[in-house]
Amino acid sequence: MPKIKLLEREIMEVSENDSFFKRILAYTNERFPVVPILITTMLIGYNAMYTAQFIFSGITIDPLSVKVILGLISTFFVFFHLRLMDEFKDYEEDKVAYPERLLSRGIIKKADLSKLLISLIGMELAINIYIGKGALIAWAVVFIYSALMYKEFFAEELLNKVMVLYLITHQAIIPMIIGYFFFVVAEVNLETLFSVKSLIALGCTA
Repeated sequence: MPKIKLLEREIMEVSENDSFFKRILAYTNERFPVVPILITTMLIGYNAMYTAQFIFSGITIDPLSVKVILGLISTFFVFFHLRLMDEFKDYEEDKVAYPERLLSRGIIKKADLSKLLISLIGMELAINIYIGKGALIAWAVVFIYSALMYKEFFAEELLNKVMVLYLITHQAIIPMIIGYFFFVVAEVNLETLFSVKSLIALGCTA
């Protein structure tokens, strides 16, 4: 992927000798701003929730129910693990294009991000086992797709040549995440989810 230098967030003062948690906090400040991502997660989640209430008439969803809150947490973790997968995927290129970043400078280690990534995926799995079978299957679809994104769908050369195809394949995960939230809040089945009415609503929420 061609690299475009953008204005980045101010980096916290941190060294490789600081604690794991301080270095991760500095990393999130630089590469994964928590508050904006939380707001995005809530917008996606509650948009999907109210759309589900419209599509599947007769259901009432408590926006502060345990499964909704857990679904939001899981979605936030998904966004985080997508960021981490990108870090691994683009590591060699980013070391050259962005030498000032914490990961490029060695303050954050790949091993640190590996631990964080494994922890996030483990928590996502546990959350969705707790929510129920539908949410677990939908999350698994999102996770498998994110893994394919990490591997560039085993067609890296083609995707780098055809930018439109690259953008389509990498943005497709957003409606998948919305579909996942339908499973979380409405416990829908595949036949209902992929009805014409549901697909139109998915397009509107995406």
